[in-house]
Amino acid sequence: TYTGALQIVADGEINDIPVALNVSELAVSETVRTKSVFLNQFDYYKGELDSTLSMYKKYNDALLEFRLAPDVLYDRQYATEEGYALYAELAYEYASNPRCSNFTIPYEKASGEENIDAEVMRNYLIALAEKSFETGTDILAKAVFYCRLIDEPGLKQIDATVANVCNTFRNTLASVSREISEGYPEADAELRSAVAQSVSEIPNIVTTEWSERFAEYIDCWCPTVDNYDTEADRQKYAEQEERWWYTCSLPKTPYPTYHMEDSLLSARIMGWMQADYEVVGNLYWATNFSSEFIENDSQAIWLEDYYQTADRYKGANGDGFLFYPGKKYGVDGPLASLRLHAIRDGLEEYELLYDLKETYRRAAEACSMEFTADSVLDSVFSNLYDGTK
Repeated sequence: TYTGALQIVADGEINDIPVALNVSELAVSETVRTKSVFLNQFDYYKGELDSTLSMYKKYNDALLEFRLAPDVLYDRQYATEEGYALYAELAYEYASNPRCSNFTIPYEKASGEENIDAEVMRNYLIALAEKSFETGTDILAKAVFYCRLIDEPGLKQIDATVANVCNTFRNTLASVSREISEGYPEADAELRSAVAQSVSEIPNIVTTEWSERFAEYIDCWCPTVDNYDTEADRQKYAEQEERWWYTCSLPKTPYPTYHMEDSLLSARIMGWMQADYEVVGNLYWATNFSSEFIENDSQAIWLEDYYQTADRYKGANGDGFLFYPGKKYGVDGPLASLRLHAIRDGLEEYELLYDLKETYRRAAEACSMEFTADSVLDSVFSNLYDGTK
């Protein structure tokens, strides 16, 4: 209870009006129920002058503080027995954290072709499955896949690469899922079944809007947020098992962005839109791009001062970085931007909206009636945005 007073002066008379405000206690879910892939691999070591796995982990851990998930859990390829074991150990640590909603399966490019290496992918999956059996935790339930070989294929002439990667990924999942189901007799049968199922359901997130061109190959479409603007747009993804979207240098305001010249409410409002349109996942290409693109994005140069250059990807101030290196100010690890704080506000509000919807659902079930939170929330949403504008 907050107390205070208003003082009103009228016609020379002073009146003190006591005021009390009661604020109900409210806890935000510790478990993060949105998913995300926010890439930390870009240039963190330049600003920190530290390329160790320990420093990279500080960036990944910092994302969890803002209810966001990293991409891969180490920033280099360790396609060795030791590397697979290390990744499984890191994945278990992150999967055990309720603040970590997901992590990404690493990949390597196949030798001499535009495809992922199926054997490397299998080895990562098997290492994660065996760690699941060892720990009694289905680590793979939190696994997703994002492959930069087929990033934004709608803008590139890489149809064959999309087919190669998607087919190889599907076939590898099916093969490993069978291998787990039919093997590991010493593992708990229920856990073994769950892990095999989790492997078969790992989403392959592809950053493009729906297109007949790729419909045969892509299962998890991840368009930019403006592609959810109209009901007709949203209908294209209505049957998708898990809905994702992303932002980068585009779109620009009035669509939500993480650009510096945009309002901080823009970054925050995406959490509300995700709750409204049932978009569970959000992807962002770089949190720590400490270089500057020049010559039509064909070349990137190191920055002299990471605190002075906002336009690192031309035409969108702030695009590609949400963290600043802490080393300059004696901090061991990254410093968060104001935009990250706004993103977290929106994600906390997503959790409150999620719980509100669940409260209505349980109430309707308890009294055998049909109603939802939509009638309450629709008027709120409509005052905040129109479509995704």
